[in-house]
Amino acid sequence: MVALIFVLTFAIKVPVPFTRGYIHLGDSMIFIAAILFGWRVGALAGGLGSALADVVGGYAFWAIPTFIIKGIMGALVGLISDTYRKKIFFKKRDWYFLGQCRGMECFYY
Repeated sequence: MVALIFVLTFAIKVPVPFTRGYIHLGDSMIFIAAILFGWRVGALAGGLGSALADVVGGYAFWAIPTFIIKGIMGALVGLISDTYRKKIFFKKRDWYFLGQCRGMECFYY
């Protein structure tokens, strides 16, 4: 996940002259990582991938603030998605049961 966030942050940049920064697709990958893998992975991958892109891309001065900000962003998205998932979706045992049913269905066809 760190590598994907790094690539999407580093590869496609749209410079913003007013802030001397840039717009990138890395934030979307942080959201996806946090939603799929939880707040820990979202925070760590978001912070490391974005900070690494800043260091390699010539914005090394912003690497530590980026690490903190993107880490918090990934953690918040992960916590919100975990809370939502626990309230709305099935419990873990229900997913196992559905997966086994789907596996049996594929086996017989």
